[in-house]
Amino acid sequence: MQIEKVGGQRVQNARYENEKESVDYQKILHEKIQEISEKIKNGDTEPSYQIGNQSFTEKEWDKLIEAFDEVQDEIREQAEDEAIENNTAKSPIPPGF
Repeated sequence: MQIEKVGGQRVQNARYENEKESVDYQKILHEKIQEISEKIKNGDTEPSYQIGNQSFTEKEWDKLIEAFDEVQDEIREQAEDEAIENNTAKSPIPPGF
């Protein structure tokens, strides 16, 4: 680690710290490139689509839509049940009569 004296105090050299961070980013980038290269060689890649600020593969999108549909169906069923309860409470005629 490089130390410089500034105003009678010892401080770390900021340039050295920036170089150290660059090396870490280069390593991360290199690892990501290797990972993507392996996926391409093995045929493990899937197309990905940008939707808003997120990116989804077709499998991820289908899973998200399926989960959304399940929740929407539950809400619809609850709303129907409440509507039936409200109608039977207000009407003296039983449903289906």
